[in-house]
Amino acid sequence: MRRLSAITILFTFAIISINIDSGSLEEASSYSNHFRGSHQGYHYPQKYKKFESRSNEIVAEDAFHKLFNEIKTQQKLKTATSYNNRDIFINRNKTRDEESQLEFSYNENDRYGPPRWKDINAQCGGRNQSPIAIDTGFVAVRENAQELIIDGVDLVPQSMKVENNGHSLKLSFKYQNDQKINISGGPLKNPFILDNIHFHWGSNTSGSEHVINDQRYAAELHMVTYNSIFETFEMASQDPMGLAVLGILYEYDKLYTGKDNPWVKFITKVIKAHSTYTETNWVFPIRDIIKDVDFRGLLSYRGSLTTPNCSENVLWMLSTRPIVIKQNELVELRKLRNDKGRRIIHNYRPLQDTNGRTVTAYKYK
Repeated sequence: MRRLSAITILFTFAIISINIDSGSLEEASSYSNHFRGSHQGYHYPQKYKKFESRSNEIVAEDAFHKLFNEIKTQQKLKTATSYNNRDIFINRNKTRDEESQLEFSYNENDRYGPPRWKDINAQCGGRNQSPIAIDTGFVAVRENAQELIIDGVDLVPQSMKVENNGHSLKLSFKYQNDQKINISGGPLKNPFILDNIHFHWGSNTSGSEHVINDQRYAAELHMVTYNSIFETFEMASQDPMGLAVLGILYEYDKLYTGKDNPWVKFITKVIKAHSTYTETNWVFPIRDIIKDVDFRGLLSYRGSLTTPNCSENVLWMLSTRPIVIKQNELVELRKLRNDKGRRIIHNYRPLQDTNGRTVTAYKYK
């Protein structure tokens, strides 16, 4: 019986240490209690076969290994990790190729398509998710608001990093003397610092994430910013008021004959997922990207990031006056490849419920 008790203790410790879920732990605990049964025999749960022809100690040890191995098989040992600034869960025993299957997708039928993003991170199933549809006839109005200002919009960066992060084209900038692009005014209580710019598009001329007055625009640019009270984007990401995203809508105009957007020529450098390219010569100021966008009638609401981890700490600001994108620019964006090597035909998240949230329109003085 001493050996039996030792096995019982070892069994219980092993079950706890592999971090199985509570349901399996209860089952394991219940099963462990059966090890302490009478000398007449051990009464196992029905799903486990009773061994009657062997000694009690061997029966208990055999059952321990049987249950331990079954739980290891059924309950995958998972660990949280961060990949491209989003939380995913991977199996410790998986190869990198297998891990890529856990990358979120915009295909409804994929294992981790939009309806199942909450399986990657539970926040994606929250009540304050983005994007949403907005009817400007049913918004609160803030009169005499301070104008939204982008400070440093004409600064020419020292270098520009272009990245295909597997689901979008992402731009980030480095300036001389560690200068920053700041956004202030509008709904912002204090300045927010630009972290990156990225894009969302569709398979046709409807690809914006937000829908305004039943219209989905051709594409949507996101200027992701963080609260200047924090030293880094990562620190701000942990705070309920840490992030703000300025969304600028693109309108397709087949008659427009102006210059291409300056970022288009760099797409060929980052076709493959997770490829990056740093440009130091042909750099340009933010103004060349956002043009002379008009922020009058700016819309704002509390929401989330629109990709996993879907954290609900984002103050959204949306311009209702779109800028122009050309057909060839949309075609170029669709040449980018995702984690599975497929073209990113569309990368906008389905609309989320507003759940009673208030959208405010900011009217300037």
